[in-house]
Amino acid sequence: MIGPFNGGFGDMLRVLVAALVLIPCPVAPAQNLLANSDFAMSLDGWNVSTTDGSTVVWEAGPGHPTAGSAAFQTPTGSASLDQCVPYSGIDLEANVFVRLEDQHFLNFIQYGLIRSEFYSDEDCATQPFYSNTVIDGPWDFSGWLTLRSRYPFGDPTAHSVRFSIGFDSYIAGGAYVDHAELVPAGSLDPLSSPPANRVENADFDAFFSPWRISRSGNGGVLYDGTDGYPSPGSMALSVTGAGDQASIAECVVIASPEIDVEWLTQRSIGSDDPLLTLAYFDNEHCTGSMLGTEAVAAQIVVGEWDQHSLLNHALPVATRAVSMTFSYATSGSPKAALVDHVSMQASVAGDDVFVDGFD
Repeated sequence: MIGPFNGGFGDMLRVLVAALVLIPCPVAPAQNLLANSDFAMSLDGWNVSTTDGSTVVWEAGPGHPTAGSAAFQTPTGSASLDQCVPYSGIDLEANVFVRLEDQHFLNFIQYGLIRSEFYSDEDCATQPFYSNTVIDGPWDFSGWLTLRSRYPFGDPTAHSVRFSIGFDSYIAGGAYVDHAELVPAGSLDPLSSPPANRVENADFDAFFSPWRISRSGNGGVLYDGTDGYPSPGSMALSVTGAGDQASIAECVVIASPEIDVEWLTQRSIGSDDPLLTLAYFDNEHCTGSMLGTEAVAAQIVVGEWDQHSLLNHALPVATRAVSMTFSYATSGSPKAALVDHVSMQASVAGDDVFVDGFD
Protein backbone atom coordinates (compact mmCIF):
# COMPACT_ATOMS: atom_id res chain seq x y z
CA MET A 1 0.00 0.00 0.00
CA ILE A 2 1.26 3.44 -0.85
CA GLY A 3 -0.21 6.06 1.49
CA PRO A 4 -4.04 6.02 1.51
CA PHE A 5 -4.36 4.49 -1.98
CA ASN A 6 -5.34 0.87 -1.52
CA GLY A 7 -4.81 0.13 -5.18
CA GLY A 8 -1.19 1.16 -5.04
CA PHE A 9 0.63 3.41 -7.50
CA GLY A 10 -1.92 2.90 -10.30
CA ASP A 11 -4.79 4.33 -8.23
CA MET A 12 -2.67 7.24 -7.10
CA LEU A 13 -1.70 8.03 -10.68
CA ARG A 14 -5.34 7.94 -11.80
CA VAL A 15 -6.34 10.33 -9.02
CA LEU A 16 -3.46 12.64 -9.91
CA VAL A 17 -4.47 12.66 -13.59
CA ALA A 18 -8.10 13.38 -12.66
CA ALA A 19 -6.99 16.29 -10.48
CA LEU A 20 -4.94 17.72 -13.31
CA VAL A 21 -7.89 17.47 -15.69
CA LEU A 22 -10.03 19.46 -13.25
CA ILE A 23 -7.50 22.28 -12.94
CA PRO A 24 -8.72 25.16 -15.15
CA CYS A 25 -6.21 26.08 -17.82
CA PRO A 26 -5.64 29.74 -18.64
CA VAL A 27 -7.03 30.82 -22.00
CA ALA A 28 -4.36 32.22 -24.28
CA PRO A 29 -5.08 35.79 -25.37
CA ALA A 30 -5.80 36.40 -29.04
CA GLN A 31 -2.67 37.12 -31.05
CA ASN A 32 -2.31 40.78 -31.90
CA LEU A 33 -0.83 41.04 -35.39
CA LEU A 34 0.62 44.49 -34.66
CA ALA A 35 4.11 44.92 -33.21
CA ASN A 36 4.73 47.50 -30.47
CA SER A 37 0.98 47.98 -30.16
CA ASP A 38 1.23 49.74 -26.78
CA PHE A 39 4.02 52.18 -27.73
CA ALA A 40 5.71 51.30 -24.44
CA MET A 41 9.16 52.75 -25.25
CA SER A 42 9.08 54.14 -28.80
CA LEU A 43 7.36 54.14 -32.20
CA ASP A 44 9.52 51.24 -33.39
CA GLY A 45 7.77 49.02 -35.91
CA TRP A 46 5.53 51.83 -37.19
CA ASN A 47 6.05 53.94 -40.32
CA VAL A 48 5.46 57.67 -39.85
CA SER A 49 4.00 59.91 -42.58
CA THR A 50 3.35 63.65 -42.18
CA THR A 51 2.51 66.71 -44.30
CA ASP A 52 2.60 70.49 -43.82
CA GLY A 53 4.41 70.58 -40.50
CA SER A 54 2.40 67.89 -38.73
CA THR A 55 4.25 65.46 -36.45
CA VAL A 56 3.98 62.06 -34.77
CA VAL A 57 6.29 61.47 -31.79
CA TRP A 58 6.52 59.08 -28.87
CA GLU A 59 5.29 60.37 -25.49
CA ALA A 60 6.36 58.68 -22.27
CA GLY A 61 3.61 60.04 -20.03
CA PRO A 62 0.12 59.79 -21.52
CA GLY A 63 -1.12 56.31 -22.29
CA HIS A 64 -3.89 53.80 -21.72
CA PRO A 65 -3.96 51.25 -20.21
CA THR A 66 -0.23 51.81 -19.54
CA ALA A 67 2.14 54.76 -20.02
CA GLY A 68 3.53 55.43 -23.48
CA SER A 69 1.65 56.53 -26.58
CA ALA A 70 1.93 58.00 -30.06
CA ALA A 71 1.31 61.76 -29.98
CA PHE A 72 -0.13 63.37 -33.13
CA GLN A 73 0.13 67.12 -33.78
CA THR A 74 -1.68 68.33 -36.92
CA PRO A 75 -1.69 72.16 -36.96
CA THR A 76 -2.23 72.47 -40.72
CA GLY A 77 -1.71 69.12 -42.39
CA SER A 78 -2.10 65.41 -41.76
CA ALA A 79 -0.16 62.71 -39.93
CA SER A 80 -0.37 58.93 -39.83
CA LEU A 81 1.23 55.74 -38.53
CA ASP A 82 1.11 52.48 -40.45
CA GLN A 83 2.40 48.95 -40.14
CA CYS A 84 2.56 46.08 -42.64
CA VAL A 85 2.02 42.61 -41.17
CA PRO A 86 1.76 39.09 -42.64
CA TYR A 87 -1.80 37.93 -43.10
CA SER A 88 -3.41 34.51 -43.60
CA GLY A 89 -6.81 35.46 -45.02
CA ILE A 90 -8.85 35.26 -41.81
CA ASP A 91 -11.46 37.83 -40.77
CA LEU A 92 -10.08 40.53 -38.48
CA GLU A 93 -11.31 43.17 -36.07
CA ALA A 94 -9.55 46.24 -34.71
CA ASN A 95 -9.47 48.27 -31.52
CA VAL A 96 -7.61 51.53 -30.78
CA PHE A 97 -7.50 53.82 -27.73
CA VAL A 98 -7.61 57.53 -28.60
CA ARG A 99 -7.53 60.71 -26.51
CA LEU A 100 -7.91 64.20 -27.93
CA GLU A 101 -5.40 66.68 -26.56
CA ASP A 102 -7.94 69.51 -26.28
CA GLN A 103 -10.27 68.65 -23.40
CA HIS A 104 -12.74 71.41 -24.31
CA PHE A 105 -14.41 69.01 -26.68
CA LEU A 106 -17.44 71.21 -27.38
CA ASN A 107 -15.15 73.52 -29.35
CA PHE A 108 -12.85 70.94 -30.87
CA ILE A 109 -13.29 68.50 -33.71
CA GLN A 110 -10.56 66.08 -34.72
CA TYR A 111 -10.83 64.19 -37.98
CA GLY A 112 -9.38 60.71 -37.92
CA LEU A 113 -9.23 57.64 -40.08
CA ILE A 114 -8.20 54.06 -39.32
CA ARG A 115 -7.79 51.90 -42.41
CA SER A 116 -6.64 48.51 -43.58
CA GLU A 117 -5.22 47.73 -47.03
CA PHE A 118 -4.80 44.17 -48.28
CA TYR A 119 -2.02 43.01 -50.64
CA SER A 120 -1.34 39.93 -52.74
CA ASP A 121 2.35 39.82 -51.70
CA GLU A 122 3.77 39.32 -48.19
CA ASP A 123 5.41 42.74 -47.82
CA CYS A 124 2.69 45.24 -48.82
CA ALA A 125 4.91 46.11 -51.79
CA THR A 126 2.39 45.79 -54.62
CA GLN A 127 -0.69 47.88 -55.24
CA PRO A 128 -3.39 47.14 -52.64
CA PHE A 129 -6.32 45.32 -54.20
CA TYR A 130 -8.73 45.93 -51.31
CA SER A 131 -9.01 48.81 -48.82
CA ASN A 132 -11.33 49.07 -45.85
CA THR A 133 -12.17 51.97 -43.54
CA VAL A 134 -12.02 50.20 -40.20
CA ILE A 135 -13.07 53.11 -37.99
CA ASP A 136 -13.61 56.64 -39.25
CA GLY A 137 -14.22 60.10 -37.81
CA PRO A 138 -14.66 62.87 -37.15
CA TRP A 139 -14.59 62.20 -33.43
CA ASP A 140 -15.47 64.63 -30.68
CA PHE A 141 -14.98 63.57 -27.06
CA SER A 142 -12.95 64.03 -23.91
CA GLY A 143 -10.64 61.53 -22.22
CA TRP A 144 -9.55 58.09 -23.44
CA LEU A 145 -12.04 56.27 -25.63
CA THR A 146 -12.01 52.76 -27.04
CA LEU A 147 -12.70 52.85 -30.77
CA ARG A 148 -13.26 49.53 -32.51
CA SER A 149 -14.35 48.14 -35.83
CA ARG A 150 -18.06 47.54 -36.09
CA TYR A 151 -17.82 44.47 -38.33
CA PRO A 152 -15.18 41.84 -39.18
CA PHE A 153 -13.09 42.60 -42.26
CA GLY A 154 -10.57 40.75 -44.39
CA ASP A 155 -9.81 39.14 -47.73
CA PRO A 156 -9.14 35.39 -48.15
CA THR A 157 -6.75 35.94 -51.09
CA ALA A 158 -4.45 38.47 -49.39
CA HIS A 159 -1.02 37.68 -47.89
CA SER A 160 -0.31 40.95 -46.07
CA VAL A 161 -2.25 43.86 -44.62
CA ARG A 162 -1.25 47.45 -43.91
CA PHE A 163 -2.96 48.93 -40.84
CA SER A 164 -2.90 52.73 -40.59
CA ILE A 165 -4.01 55.35 -38.06
CA GLY A 166 -4.21 58.93 -39.32
CA PHE A 167 -5.44 62.39 -38.40
CA ASP A 168 -6.33 65.47 -40.42
CA SER A 169 -7.11 68.42 -38.20
CA TYR A 170 -10.13 70.60 -38.90
CA ILE A 171 -9.11 72.83 -35.99
CA ALA A 172 -5.42 72.85 -35.09
CA GLY A 173 -4.71 70.35 -32.34
CA GLY A 174 -3.53 66.86 -31.57
CA ALA A 175 -4.35 63.44 -30.21
CA TYR A 176 -2.78 60.50 -28.37
CA VAL A 177 -3.10 56.93 -29.64
CA ASP A 178 -2.38 53.77 -27.64
CA HIS A 179 -3.09 50.03 -27.44
CA ALA A 180 -3.76 49.34 -31.12
CA GLU A 181 -5.14 45.84 -31.71
CA LEU A 182 -5.54 43.92 -34.97
CA VAL A 183 -6.79 40.48 -33.98
CA PRO A 184 -8.80 37.54 -35.36
CA ALA A 185 -12.53 38.28 -35.52
CA GLY A 186 -14.39 37.32 -32.37
CA SER A 187 -11.43 38.00 -30.07
CA LEU A 188 -12.66 41.35 -28.75
CA ASP A 189 -15.48 41.58 -26.25
CA PRO A 190 -18.67 42.74 -28.00
CA LEU A 191 -19.86 46.30 -27.47
CA SER A 192 -22.68 46.36 -24.98
CA SER A 193 -26.20 47.46 -25.86
CA PRO A 194 -29.61 47.12 -24.17
CA PRO A 195 -31.19 43.70 -24.75
CA ALA A 196 -34.16 44.99 -26.76
CA ASN A 197 -32.73 48.19 -28.19
CA ARG A 198 -30.49 47.39 -31.16
CA VAL A 199 -28.95 50.88 -31.27
CA GLU A 200 -25.42 51.03 -29.85
CA ASN A 201 -24.62 54.01 -27.61
CA ALA A 202 -28.28 55.03 -27.74
CA ASP A 203 -27.97 57.65 -24.98
CA PHE A 204 -24.62 59.25 -25.91
CA ASP A 205 -23.55 58.88 -22.28
CA ALA A 206 -19.87 59.75 -22.81
CA PHE A 207 -19.06 59.83 -26.53
CA PHE A 208 -20.66 59.14 -29.90
CA SER A 209 -18.87 56.06 -31.30
CA PRO A 210 -20.06 54.03 -33.27
CA TRP A 211 -22.23 56.83 -34.67
CA ARG A 212 -20.69 58.35 -37.81
CA ILE A 213 -20.90 62.09 -38.31
CA SER A 214 -20.83 64.20 -41.45
CA ARG A 215 -20.71 67.95 -41.91
CA SER A 216 -20.17 70.50 -44.65
CA GLY A 217 -20.01 74.28 -44.81
CA ASN A 218 -20.65 75.66 -41.33
CA GLY A 219 -22.64 72.63 -40.26
CA GLY A 220 -21.86 71.54 -36.71
CA VAL A 221 -21.93 68.14 -35.01
CA LEU A 222 -20.79 68.26 -31.38
CA TYR A 223 -21.05 66.08 -28.32
CA ASP A 224 -22.86 67.85 -25.45
CA GLY A 225 -21.88 66.25 -22.16
CA THR A 226 -24.03 68.52 -19.98
CA ASP A 227 -27.49 68.29 -21.56
CA GLY A 228 -29.55 65.25 -22.41
CA TYR A 229 -32.56 63.17 -21.46
CA PRO A 230 -33.02 61.00 -19.46
CA SER A 231 -29.33 61.50 -18.53
CA PRO A 232 -26.61 64.00 -19.55
CA GLY A 233 -25.03 63.34 -22.93
CA SER A 234 -26.52 64.14 -26.33
CA MET A 235 -25.57 65.08 -29.87
CA ALA A 236 -25.90 68.71 -31.00
CA LEU A 237 -26.64 69.36 -34.68
CA SER A 238 -26.60 72.87 -36.15
CA VAL A 239 -26.56 74.73 -39.47
CA THR A 240 -26.33 78.47 -40.04
CA GLY A 241 -26.46 79.29 -43.75
CA ALA A 242 -27.11 78.12 -47.28
CA GLY A 243 -25.34 74.88 -48.14
CA ASP A 244 -24.63 73.83 -44.55
CA GLN A 245 -25.16 70.19 -43.64
CA ALA A 246 -24.78 68.20 -40.41
CA SER A 247 -25.72 64.60 -39.66
CA ILE A 248 -25.13 61.57 -37.44
CA ALA A 249 -25.76 58.00 -38.64
CA GLU A 250 -25.58 54.43 -37.38
CA CYS A 251 -26.07 51.07 -39.06
CA VAL A 252 -28.45 49.02 -36.88
CA VAL A 253 -28.49 45.26 -37.38
CA ILE A 254 -32.08 44.08 -37.02
CA ALA A 255 -34.12 41.38 -38.76
CA SER A 256 -37.83 41.83 -38.08
CA PRO A 257 -40.97 42.31 -40.20
CA GLU A 258 -41.75 45.48 -38.23
CA ILE A 259 -39.76 47.82 -36.00
CA ASP A 260 -40.46 50.47 -33.36
CA VAL A 261 -38.25 53.56 -33.48
CA GLU A 262 -38.04 56.14 -30.70
CA TRP A 263 -35.92 59.26 -30.35
CA LEU A 264 -35.83 62.46 -28.31
CA THR A 265 -35.03 65.97 -29.56
CA GLN A 266 -34.74 69.45 -28.13
CA ARG A 267 -34.77 72.29 -30.64
CA SER A 268 -33.11 75.61 -29.70
CA ILE A 269 -32.97 77.52 -33.01
CA GLY A 270 -35.33 77.49 -35.98
CA SER A 271 -38.66 75.85 -36.71
CA ASP A 272 -37.45 72.43 -37.89
CA ASP A 273 -36.22 69.34 -36.10
CA PRO A 274 -33.49 67.10 -37.48
CA LEU A 275 -34.81 64.87 -40.23
CA LEU A 276 -34.71 61.12 -39.56
CA THR A 277 -33.94 59.07 -42.67
CA LEU A 278 -34.17 55.27 -42.66
CA ALA A 279 -32.44 53.17 -45.34
CA TYR A 280 -32.88 49.41 -45.60
CA PHE A 281 -30.24 46.85 -46.62
CA ASP A 282 -30.08 43.09 -47.19
CA ASN A 283 -26.75 42.79 -45.33
CA GLU A 284 -25.46 43.63 -41.86
CA HIS A 285 -23.02 46.29 -43.09
CA CYS A 286 -25.49 48.76 -44.65
CA THR A 287 -23.56 48.59 -47.92
CA GLY A 288 -24.51 48.03 -51.55
CA SER A 289 -27.91 48.68 -53.05
CA MET A 290 -30.69 49.81 -50.74
CA LEU A 291 -33.96 47.93 -50.48
CA GLY A 292 -35.66 51.26 -49.85
CA THR A 293 -35.42 54.56 -47.98
CA GLU A 294 -37.77 57.07 -46.39
CA ALA A 295 -37.63 60.26 -44.32
CA VAL A 296 -39.53 61.03 -41.11
CA ALA A 297 -39.90 64.66 -40.00
CA ALA A 298 -40.98 65.75 -36.50
CA GLN A 299 -42.18 69.03 -35.02
CA ILE A 300 -41.74 70.08 -31.38
CA VAL A 301 -42.00 73.08 -29.08
CA VAL A 302 -38.79 75.13 -28.84
CA GLY A 303 -36.72 74.42 -25.73
CA GLU A 304 -38.53 71.29 -24.53
CA TRP A 305 -37.49 67.66 -24.84
CA ASP A 306 -39.98 65.77 -26.94
CA GLN A 307 -40.32 62.09 -27.77
CA HIS A 308 -40.93 60.90 -31.31
CA SER A 309 -42.13 57.39 -32.10
CA LEU A 310 -42.49 55.37 -35.27
CA LEU A 311 -44.41 52.26 -34.23
CA ASN A 312 -45.07 48.97 -36.04
CA HIS A 313 -43.14 50.25 -39.04
CA ALA A 314 -42.96 47.60 -41.77
CA LEU A 315 -39.56 46.77 -43.26
CA PRO A 316 -38.94 45.56 -46.80
CA VAL A 317 -38.64 41.79 -47.17
CA ALA A 318 -35.06 40.52 -46.68
CA THR A 319 -33.99 43.51 -44.55
CA ARG A 320 -30.99 42.64 -42.37
CA ALA A 321 -29.98 46.14 -41.24
CA VAL A 322 -31.33 49.68 -41.12
CA SER A 323 -29.20 52.79 -41.52
CA MET A 324 -30.68 55.61 -39.44
CA THR A 325 -29.53 59.18 -40.06
CA PHE A 326 -30.47 62.36 -38.19
CA SER A 327 -29.64 65.37 -40.35
CA TYR A 328 -29.96 69.11 -40.78
CA ALA A 329 -29.60 71.00 -44.04
CA THR A 330 -30.49 74.61 -44.73
CA SER A 331 -31.25 76.98 -47.56
CA GLY A 332 -30.51 79.97 -45.36
CA SER A 333 -32.28 79.76 -41.98
CA PRO A 334 -30.23 78.78 -38.89
CA LYS A 335 -31.27 75.58 -37.10
CA ALA A 336 -30.02 73.84 -33.97
CA ALA A 337 -31.21 70.90 -31.87
CA LEU A 338 -30.07 68.11 -29.56
CA VAL A 339 -30.73 64.42 -30.24
CA ASP A 340 -30.78 61.77 -27.49
CA HIS A 341 -32.19 58.41 -26.36
CA VAL A 342 -32.48 56.69 -29.73
CA SER A 343 -34.15 53.28 -29.79
CA MET A 344 -34.85 50.72 -32.50
CA GLN A 345 -36.28 47.33 -31.67
CA ALA A 346 -38.48 44.63 -33.12
CA SER A 347 -42.16 45.50 -32.84
CA VAL A 348 -44.27 43.61 -30.32
CA ALA A 349 -47.77 43.03 -31.66
CA GLY A 350 -50.39 45.07 -29.82
CA ASP A 351 -47.82 46.77 -27.59
CA ASP A 352 -47.06 50.44 -28.09
CA VAL A 353 -44.99 50.79 -24.91
CA PHE A 354 -41.19 50.69 -25.10
CA VAL A 355 -39.23 48.40 -22.83
CA ASP A 356 -37.66 51.36 -21.04
CA GLY A 357 -41.06 52.71 -20.01
CA PHE A 358 -41.61 55.46 -22.58
CA ASP A 359 -45.00 55.34 -24.24
